[in-house]
Amino acid sequence: SREVFRLEMALPVLSARARFEALVGSAGRFLVVKGSTGSGKSTQLPQYLADMAMFAGLKILVTEPRKVAAMTLAARVALEWSAGEHAPPCGRAAVGYRAGGASSAGARIEFVTEGNFLAQLIRQSKGDGVLDGVGAVVLDEAHERSVKSDLILGALRSLPGLQHLRVVVASATMDTALFSTFLGGAPVIDVPGRVFPVDVVYRPTSEHEVDTVSKVVGMALEIHGGPPASGDVLAFLTGQADVLRACDMFSRAAKEASAITLPLFGNQDPGEQALVFAPAAGGRRK
Repeated sequence: SREVFRLEMALPVLSARARFEALVGSAGRFLVVKGSTGSGKSTQLPQYLADMAMFAGLKILVTEPRKVAAMTLAARVALEWSAGEHAPPCGRAAVGYRAGGASSAGARIEFVTEGNFLAQLIRQSKGDGVLDGVGAVVLDEAHERSVKSDLILGALRSLPGLQHLRVVVASATMDTALFSTFLGGAPVIDVPGRVFPVDVVYRPTSEHEVDTVSKVVGMALEIHGGPPASGDVLAFLTGQADVLRACDMFSRAAKEASAITLPLFGNQDPGEQALVFAPAAGGRRK
């Protein structure tokens, strides 16, 4: 069963499950959860809510700032919800997402972008009833404080027609006192995370070196051409144009079949974004 699957994963948030469910069921509409990186909050909290008797037959919504997060988290939770077996395709699964025009009708747990949820809130405030079948909402990555997320929090606190919703505000790094006060003294749960060893290597550049893309590509080539090691290489750049240019530069410089170069940016087609998270064929490095 999925309960056994969760126990085997042994994520830190499991230790707070009993308190989390008790507060959701008895402490008012709002709950603030600070779950450190690696705690499992983004994948586990929606499942805990869906398992609670008070939300039987109701949908659980999870908001994410970016569509790539909504898509990848939905895929992971779908796998866990089916106890490790591959879940049916979106649209027939109990877990799905709504992002970038794509949606999964009928999903019990649905990950949505903040923009999509804000549109639903506006429709609900006008009597549309689009959220009548929703029992709880998890606002993930609340610390980012975008205009959309602030509007969502304000609407959930103040607009009529939303009082039936339980709201969990979650983040890895947030000012819990600030959010708790804004939400009328909402209770706070602090969940520890997991830490992994990280080596930090500084590669200073002179003030005359302004071609960041070339420096990043050079570093990626150096890592790839170094001692054999498992794992992929993730390089961050400032925008779509730089990402595409870096991919072209790396592909031309590497000239070998052992690496596959994949772009990733916000305006990308969801199918292309999914390629980044799929295993590379033939043991190649991404």
